[in-house]
Amino acid sequence: MEDQNKDEPIGTIEGQQELLQIAEDMEPDKQKAIFELVQQVEDVHGANDRDIVRSLKTKLDDKYGRLWHIFIVKGQFHAFYSYEGGNSFCFKKGPRIYIIYKTPKE
Repeated sequence: MEDQNKDEPIGTIEGQQELLQIAEDMEPDKQKAIFELVQQVEDVHGANDRDIVRSLKTKLDDKYGRLWHIFIVKGQFHAFYSYEGGNSFCFKKGPRIYIIYKTPKE
């Protein structure tokens, strides 16, 4: 994953909070689809982070195949992990930092 430390806005979804990209190895179309899924699960589950990650994982597994991992972090973090190329994305939306990646099948 490219650790770009951008802390730059990467855009907003109409009427939504600003999104800050932290690191990515993912096509823009898939990033946009994930933003939309995140908004859907946040709308349904509100402040319940446990239900947000569970629901988001289920949706990603259904849409893109199994082996997705989702973490929500609030504050500073350090991470080192392996992922399937083109399937890793980390961004901040509101108070939450989302770490989303898919592990290789083998």
